[in-house]
Amino acid sequence: MVVSSQVAVSSDAEGDPGRGRGVPSPARRGPTIGDATPLRSPHLATVVTPEAVLLEFRAAGIGSRMLAKMIDVLIQGAATLGLIVLLGVFATVNGSASLVIGLIGLFLVVFGYPTIEAFWNGQTVGKRALGLRVISVEGTPITFRHAAVRSIIGALEFLLPPGGLPAVVSALVSRRSQRIGDLAAGTVVVRDHKTKTEPVFWPPPRGAEPFAFTFDAGRLTPIQYGIIREFLRRAHELDLQDRRLLSFKLAAQTEVWSAWPRPREVGHEPYLLAAAFAYQRRYATASLR
Repeated sequence: MVVSSQVAVSSDAEGDPGRGRGVPSPARRGPTIGDATPLRSPHLATVVTPEAVLLEFRAAGIGSRMLAKMIDVLIQGAATLGLIVLLGVFATVNGSASLVIGLIGLFLVVFGYPTIEAFWNGQTVGKRALGLRVISVEGTPITFRHAAVRSIIGALEFLLPPGGLPAVVSALVSRRSQRIGDLAAGTVVVRDHKTKTEPVFWPPPRGAEPFAFTFDAGRLTPIQYGIIREFLRRAHELDLQDRRLLSFKLAAQTEVWSAWPRPREVGHEPYLLAAAFAYQRRYATASLR
């Protein structure tokens, strides 16, 4: 997920698949070739799903994240204090065993506690109290792998001098407002609320159906698909000359992204529609199984 300026989408933006050789009618002016659907904004985080559904999340501010972190640190501190008291009692019975138990307990407090995000809607106690949660950059719930990477790197970010400064600086300068742990794990912290548009399902381009069904979209990233998606949604608002020029440039770029050449008999815009159709067929269908 990337942080973005808000993209307005209305119900009629999902369009008529019969217009523009199978290109749905969009609601706003199309982007330039450098535009991805998710662009930077200080307030919104957006994700485009394979079904062309735009999910909008309000990005968590540094202040609310710090407060959530303080709550979690207090919980971890209380757990550590309780562990020390327990070990002090147990050490009188078996000193060496208490050392092993102490190390395991400390590991669970420092590294294990943050991983509850994987099992509790992307939240710790602090995040739930502040109405925040962690999601993957694709907009899906995080897994244990995401949580573990965030936990390990997060501990280094906050325990090593100068104590949390690297995380703050990273969140301020990264285009997705991510700390180092988020960048490594592929996650974003957002407010626990989202809005979404209605889905758009791209048909194969008329006259190029066989090519669309053989198109391999495996190399396309969600952001690259988002660029293609926005062009297809908004192409009908462009002047004919601009539309042809942009489709030519974007088709050439998509050939590079996908490593799937465009046959001479397939036009530039139908090629882009075939790419969008193939991407949805590959990923959206799999998500419904």
